[in-house]
Amino acid sequence: MGDAGSTVLGLIVATFGIYVTQGTVPAVSPTIGLWFVAVPVFDLFATIVRRLLNNRSPFSADHEHLHHVLSDNGLSRRSTLVVILGLAFAFAAVGLMGDIFEIDDGIMLTLWLAAGVLYYQILRFPRSIATAVLSLQRRSPVDLTAEESSTSET
Repeated sequence: MGDAGSTVLGLIVATFGIYVTQGTVPAVSPTIGLWFVAVPVFDLFATIVRRLLNNRSPFSADHEHLHHVLSDNGLSRRSTLVVILGLAFAFAAVGLMGDIFEIDDGIMLTLWLAAGVLYYQILRFPRSIATAVLSLQRRSPVDLTAEESSTSET
């Protein structure tokens, strides 16, 4: 997916987010909606903060986004996808629980911001993330490190 594809995907996600959080009877509050886009938003801000702290332009390219960190430290593409989707699912679940239990938006926003700070702090130690995921894989019956064998055989 190139720049145009990611831009269109971002437009679709933003449009959907506005649709479900705004209007006369919104499906969820905007604060709860933030939990559904936590991973890309946290990754964006973690990248900007990291670059600024290193006296670099926030628009310069690097390989320090979450998917690069995971794959550069030994995870396969499939493992990286599973980790990111799991993280996104966990954040979305927190948002849904907040909505179901009618937790105040101020509390949910504070928790979201705290999760973002935690995300940034964890990304500062990429080898630790990869080591933890790889150790979980060794205990798991599902082999997440194997690449798709069906595509390599054809």
